[in-house]
Amino acid sequence: IGGWPIRFKRDVASHGTGQFTVNNVGQVYEMLNQHGGKLTDYQVQKFVPNHVSYRVQVFKGEVLGAYRANRVTVSEDETEKYNALGFRNNITQGYNFRRMAEIAKRVAEALGADWLGVDVMFTTQDASSGHTKAYLQEANLSPQFEEFDQYTHGDVARYVLEHW
Repeated sequence: IGGWPIRFKRDVASHGTGQFTVNNVGQVYEMLNQHGGKLTDYQVQKFVPNHVSYRVQVFKGEVLGAYRANRVTVSEDETEKYNALGFRNNITQGYNFRRMAEIAKRVAEALGADWLGVDVMFTTQDASSGHTKAYLQEANLSPQFEEFDQYTHGDVARYVLEHW
């Protein structure tokens, strides 16, 4: 993962909840004591500062669209305790659309998924190289379509039913 800080996300979380950034083993134990569960109830992800995230929906090998993640503000108490620094993201609202579309299509193909939501995270532009780095954040076999419709002005449910 590359050292501290590390990002933890509960397996049963959605809409940006159940996510924590911790800086040491002691904070991992604090998180588990306060929020419950076992370590196996969480996904562990690399902490990537200065990033933007997108949810891309893929249906039968075609990208239906993408929308940008907004950062969620966390309480002062949680920020202080877990040093979340507003990092926790919630997919609620394109960077290089072709690049993220290709990543999403490759993930859907690798998983053999007809319908998939893929979260792609980009670092913000590196001042020294002028490039961004893309990360696969997660893949969701039951993608949220209400939010997708809201932010892309589409009707994914209708499209999927008509083309399944």
